[in-house]
Amino acid sequence: MAKEVYANQIAEHFTKTLESTFLLKEITRRETRESKKQFYDILLQDSTGILRGTIWEELMEEGHEALKGKIVSLKALVTKDEQGAFRLVIRRMERAEDFLMADYINGLTEEESSRYTEILWKYINSIKNDGYRYLVSSIFQDIPQLEKLPATLKGHHNFSGGFLVYTASVTCLANYMLYSLSHYNMNPSCQIPYQADLLTAGALLHAVGTVEKYTPSPDMRRIPESIPLTRYELSMQYIQSAIDRYREVEIGAEERNLLLHMVGCVYENTERKPMLREAVILKDAVRLHEQTAMLEHFIHENREKSGVVFDPVLGNYIYVPKEGV
Repeated sequence: MAKEVYANQIAEHFTKTLESTFLLKEITRRETRESKKQFYDILLQDSTGILRGTIWEELMEEGHEALKGKIVSLKALVTKDEQGAFRLVIRRMERAEDFLMADYINGLTEEESSRYTEILWKYINSIKNDGYRYLVSSIFQDIPQLEKLPATLKGHHNFSGGFLVYTASVTCLANYMLYSLSHYNMNPSCQIPYQADLLTAGALLHAVGTVEKYTPSPDMRRIPESIPLTRYELSMQYIQSAIDRYREVEIGAEERNLLLHMVGCVYENTERKPMLREAVILKDAVRLHEQTAMLEHFIHENREKSGVVFDPVLGNYIYVPKEGV
């Protein structure tokens, strides 16, 4: 059955009652502060985005929580919350029977997934250092459902395949920065070659802890065992474990320590000074990429407006270009 209303069309239904289907991402029992009235806080998703919803106490049912991760059919009133974001007040929610899963997964098409996988392996295979190439290729060969992992849940690249896109994109950006610096930042009296293999290996692995942090689509949730650790700690742990596990081609102590230093410089505060130009490049590539992606997210969230807009979630002003500009 064709899906009736998508998340990105919700503004057209403001103050109206709609019937449609969504993937139920989250359902959490909460209560209001003053009256202690019970309600379900709902997070819904389809291929165009996410929506928040509420089921009030009088309409809550025992079977609702079991619908998490399923496609649900619902009837709801479209309202706005105190921050001006659209929110559904759900009057009926039940499991949908007839649907096309592609309508509900916010992620890459098969063609896009194939393209980014090709980019990833192009960079892996470009590594000339045998130890780094063996380590990185072994890691990515063994990541299950790589093409379905998100990079984050609510931040940048929070979609199926987001980790693949993010990793490939940061690696591309870091290599373009290295190319520009090595070819155009010329100093006739000081020509020190860059370590392209170290930069590429560091870029590919700097966020590999994501594999231990989130489950793949369509579930896409935090793995409970990972909660005590940051992405940095998970990535360092993952790399160390891989070095111990994949021993067909050995990595020397200096090569290992320089790689770990590269990853550490991405996350650690300014008290830790990069020892390598390659570490500076990678840190700046990650920061540039994440800040740009964050602004793109908030510009997209405010796409119905134009000009200078204050976003209360971001806590800052952004500029939203007029449509077609």
